[in-house]
Amino acid sequence: SSLLLPAQGLATKKQRELYVGNLTANAISAEGLRELFASLCAALPDHDDSRGPAVINAQLCEGGMFAFVEMQTEALASTMLRFHGLEVAGRPMKIGRPAGYLDPPHGPVPPLDVPMEVLKELGISGQVGPARVDVLGQHIDARKRRELYVGNLTAGAVSGVMLRDAITRVLAGALGGDGGGNPIVRNAEIQAGGMFAFVEFRDEPTATMALALLNGHDLCGRPLRVGRPAGYTEMGGAPEAPTAASLGAPSYIPPPPAPEVAPRPPPPIYESVEEPELLG
Repeated sequence: SSLLLPAQGLATKKQRELYVGNLTANAISAEGLRELFASLCAALPDHDDSRGPAVINAQLCEGGMFAFVEMQTEALASTMLRFHGLEVAGRPMKIGRPAGYLDPPHGPVPPLDVPMEVLKELGISGQVGPARVDVLGQHIDARKRRELYVGNLTAGAVSGVMLRDAITRVLAGALGGDGGGNPIVRNAEIQAGGMFAFVEFRDEPTATMALALLNGHDLCGRPLRVGRPAGYTEMGGAPEAPTAASLGAPSYIPPPPAPEVAPRPPPPIYESVEEPELLG
C-alpha cells in the first residue's frame, strides 16, 4: 500500500474543498449549508450515496458571510462548481476553489453530469466561475463591510470609548437592545489626533443601519460625517468570477479639512510721542 504524506493529504483535501461566498450574514447555519449541498448531490443521477455522506464538513466564517465546504470526492467538488450563482436568502452564491488549490497530478477530475432540467429549475446556467479565491482578501473585504469612517469629530474631545458608547446608545434604540454578549460596536479607533475614526460593527447589516442613522448625528456640537472606508466593496449582483474585485467599486469620504485659522491682525503701530520738556 502507498504511504500518504501530510502534504499529499492536504492537497487532496484542497481538491475536495470549495469556497462559498456572498452569503447573507446569519442567514444560514453550517448544518443548513451542509444539507443544501447534500441535496444538490442527491439530484445528480450519477451520485452514489451508498459511499457515505456527500458533504464531509461545512465551516462558516465572518459571521456566516462566506464558508468552506469539504466534499466527499474531488468529482463532487468539481460538480458543485456548476451551481455557482444559486440564490440563497436573496443572494447568488459564489462557488470557487479556495486559495492553495492545485490540480491533481493526474489532471483535473471531471465533474458528474448535471441534468439541464435541474439547472433550469434552480435558475442557474451551470457555467463554472473562474478558479481561485483570495481568502485573505475575502477576510479583509468582509471586515471592510462591517466598518465605517466617522469624521468631523472635535479634535481631542472624543475618545474611542466615548465614540463607541455614543454609537451604541443610538443603535440600541433602533435595535431594541445593546446586543448583550454580541456588542453592537466591536472597536472604535481614533485617528489623526481625534479628527476622525474607523468604527467596526458586529456585522454588515448593523454597519449599514449605522450609516443611515449616524450621518449628521450631533456629537459634541458637531454633525458626524459617516461613510464607507477605502477598500469597501458592495456585495450584490451575480458577476461570473467569485472575487472581491467583482463585487463593486470602493467608496470613501475623506477626513474633513483642518479648520481655517483666522489670520492674526498686525501689531498696532504706535506713534512716538516726545516727552514734554520740564519747566525749570
